[in-house]
Amino acid sequence: MDALLREACWVRSLALQLARDQATADDAAQATMALALERRPDVDASLRPWLARVVSRLSRRSVREEARRISRERVAAARSAEAESSDDLLERFELQQALAARVRALPEPYRGVILRRFYDGQTAAEIARETGASPATVRSQIARGVERLRREFPMDAGVNGLHSGGALALFLTAAGSGGELLTLRGAEMMAMKTTSKVGLATLMVAATFFATRGFLTSTQDAVRSSKDDTVLARPGPGETSIEALADVEVRSERGRKVELAQPEVESAEATDLVPDSARAVSVVWARIVDENDLPLEGAELRSIYMDGRPRGGASFARADANGELAIEIEDEFMRAYETEVFAMGFQATAPMRETVFVVSTPRWHGETDLGDIALEPGGAIRGRLVDESGRAVSGGVVYAADPVLVEEEDRVRLAGPDRGQRRPRAESDTSGSFLFPGLRTGAHRLYAGADGRLWTVTDPVEVAAGGTKDAGALVLEPIPAEELITGTVRRPDGTPAAGAAVAYEMRAGQREGSVRADESGRFTFHPAGPGEVEFVARDPGGEFGMSAVAVASRGTEELVLELGPRREIVLTIVDDEGEPVAAASVMPFFTDRDAYADGGRPIPGEDWTHSDDAGIARVEVPQQEFTLSASHRGYAAERHGPFHPEDAPEEVRVVLVRDPILEGRVLAYGEPVEGATVKVAQRIENFIPLESGFPMRFFMGQSDRVETDAEGRFECSVDPDWTDVSILAFHDEFATGETQSTLEAGEGADGIVIQMTRGGTVHGAVLPPPGMDVEELYVAASRGDGHPVWTRANPDGTYSLDRLSPGPWRVEGRLTEPVAEVLSVANDPEDKEFRWNAEVVDGGETILDVDMRERGHIALHGRFLVDGEPARGWSVTAEREADEHTGRGIPSTEIDGSGEFVLEVPAGTCTLTLTGHLDGEMRAKVVRILELGGTRVDWEESLETGPVDESVDIAEGPARICRGNSYGKTYELTFLGANSEGRVVGRAFTGESHIQTERQLSIGAIWANLRPLEIRPD
Repeated sequence: MDALLREACWVRSLALQLARDQATADDAAQATMALALERRPDVDASLRPWLARVVSRLSRRSVREEARRISRERVAAARSAEAESSDDLLERFELQQALAARVRALPEPYRGVILRRFYDGQTAAEIARETGASPATVRSQIARGVERLRREFPMDAGVNGLHSGGALALFLTAAGSGGELLTLRGAEMMAMKTTSKVGLATLMVAATFFATRGFLTSTQDAVRSSKDDTVLARPGPGETSIEALADVEVRSERGRKVELAQPEVESAEATDLVPDSARAVSVVWARIVDENDLPLEGAELRSIYMDGRPRGGASFARADANGELAIEIEDEFMRAYETEVFAMGFQATAPMRETVFVVSTPRWHGETDLGDIALEPGGAIRGRLVDESGRAVSGGVVYAADPVLVEEEDRVRLAGPDRGQRRPRAESDTSGSFLFPGLRTGAHRLYAGADGRLWTVTDPVEVAAGGTKDAGALVLEPIPAEELITGTVRRPDGTPAAGAAVAYEMRAGQREGSVRADESGRFTFHPAGPGEVEFVARDPGGEFGMSAVAVASRGTEELVLELGPRREIVLTIVDDEGEPVAAASVMPFFTDRDAYADGGRPIPGEDWTHSDDAGIARVEVPQQEFTLSASHRGYAAERHGPFHPEDAPEEVRVVLVRDPILEGRVLAYGEPVEGATVKVAQRIENFIPLESGFPMRFFMGQSDRVETDAEGRFECSVDPDWTDVSILAFHDEFATGETQSTLEAGEGADGIVIQMTRGGTVHGAVLPPPGMDVEELYVAASRGDGHPVWTRANPDGTYSLDRLSPGPWRVEGRLTEPVAEVLSVANDPEDKEFRWNAEVVDGGETILDVDMRERGHIALHGRFLVDGEPARGWSVTAEREADEHTGRGIPSTEIDGSGEFVLEVPAGTCTLTLTGHLDGEMRAKVVRILELGGTRVDWEESLETGPVDESVDIAEGPARICRGNSYGKTYELTFLGANSEGRVVGRAFTGESHIQTERQLSIGAIWANLRPLEIRPD
């Protein structure tokens, strides 16, 4: 209902505008009703009479007076129009003919929907019923059709081209007998000046644009609200919001906007009228086309994880006859990540087409348009997974990757390919068969694996356009016993615990998960690497308690995990005033090592439980010393214990002390702002995090996020350790507001005032790199507050970012959409430079052109020599930090016989990695950081090697020679193994180096410096 009330505000505003260009209030009401239904075609039929009454009541009182004044002016205009010159008539006639030719040249389905919408006057819903498409598809087709005309129609003929839609509406409304959407009388139409008719038509089509998703290409905001002042209409006693709105006196300024205040109580009857389609979801649109911009019906789009696995739920859609589709993302998904900004990967596929990956940050409760996703011609690969006996392996996974094998094959066979890249993925069916329906043309290397089996790495498989390559049978060998950890789970009476869940945590890399015991209580786990693994078993029926923790590494003797008797501790959680705290998070922690700042570490497989409305929570007692942690946002966390399993208490009372409170108000131009979100951030020195590649001025922690009340008041908690804080306010209608405060440790503050404004606008031209379509580019801006904004460039090469807070901003072009989840720490002083390049003034406009001509794809021509000889066969990859989460493939190739290679790499900071062997045996890696710009970069380097003969303790593990900073910019590594005498013999790159050995610590494996050494040439 709130959405419909907001629509009612728009209805009245539109009716007033239409009244200025129409003869009667009846015409205005009729036109407004038609456009309202066009704007909201999902309105249920039972609601239309109600909407009609609203329109009538909102229109007539003010519109009749306005219409009488306009009528008098039109009479005068009609008399003066009789003297209209022949040149004016010819100009209008030629304008209509030119546009008619453009419309006639449109391909289907755009020509049809444009004519139906603007010539016949049909709504999107009516067109949908006739064509069999969905209303959403029709709206998209209208938007895309108009967009095509906007690109092609000349910017002349006395109007602003088609960018306002004026010429389109003028022709299609005036020329079409059925296209008189506003039921204008012919005499009145002809009596109007050309400019008046263009203005009227502009209004009509602009309104239609607001009903389509293609009007603005920005993925940040589909449509920005008006910046004009707002009149708040609040219901009086016994009065509905609609009645209050109808009684608001509308001021005479053109464009004055009226909005409804949120009603305090909404009736059940009104709530029941809200259509199901009004539920809050995030919708992702896309159109999948071929290389000729023709739709690919049946193409698929999926939301995927980083490794290509599909997400659950409604994460899949198939393109219709127009190539269009939409994926709905439910609220629950976003809430799982406790964020409203979450980057998601999408995979687009079609038979015999290349697979394309796209990463985007869907708008919270809004619509995000991925635009056109073009799939170039490709081919397919099929094959079959079998075991060592030739039997089918079902449920296996196969990845298609670049042909260059960057990692050591032995390591890949154990652990599989790097899961940090998005790659095409297929699974084997019950017959072991798999199929990649669409891959780019060229060579691919396949990685195939299944539970309990080693990975198989194929030689490069060549894919031809339109062809299907048979990779044959890929044999998956069993994992050797020495690489596995096996065990048995038993009940307290010694019988097997069939189906027990065995949680594991690998200390190296903090990898965790679970495996299931079979009917005999046995389980098998493949750690895919060295290091210790912790195991805890749980009874699936909950009858018995969890087992004690067992620690093992691959190749150790079989584990025995024994379930114990089940015991629980009842926690009563209250605040410092004795009131129950609901939804508090509670979990037991082990005390054997400090993996967390407050001591202790989670139990493998354990999850948080939460207190009920009475503040009661129950926790299972583990079988070793533990503490209990209880926390709730807005309170200081409490930890009780340590406790021993045998004498743990049955009940524990936990008192949570509320964090210090900040109180204040949010105002805009002296008026309170209701519904603003307030957050608190910590200002800190020497720690500048990065958000989407932009440095931040402070750190945003897990403080309260509260909304202001009708008087703009807020009350939120702050971490007691924070002293220098920034308090920010966010609202859809205003730019971000911010104020700073210095607190006493452990103390709050009151009387805080956050001032919000409408903000200003930054706009300008986008100059694209050679050969790139400007519509593929983005412009991003940040004020260092961790909430960057961005928009896609418009088809005409412009961009606009509005509602920006006054002050300095950093505005820059991006080749791909920024990814909001990229959060890292900048410790390099150069990375802390904010490089402000735009100053925003409240209510003002800042013009800033974004020059990206040096930011396109660059041809990196390289030559690499070792000891004066070409490093033939070495692999080369070039990866930009900015592409880590974009889903783009990492460019890779091999060095040829002359030591040369060529890679096409996007501009920016690039990590160049070269891997190969010295003397055909010793594995080596060379890493360089390059700044790429322009159209071509030439890079060449020649390294020398020298002999190595060093003694090490064999128990120290593998060894390597490191020259440079392996944690930073550039370095060289040579991996060596100790012989039976404990000596490391081989060759390494010359210069001051360190010999390092791999050591296993409780937190995993690390490379530690053993001693420095100087490697000299022969």
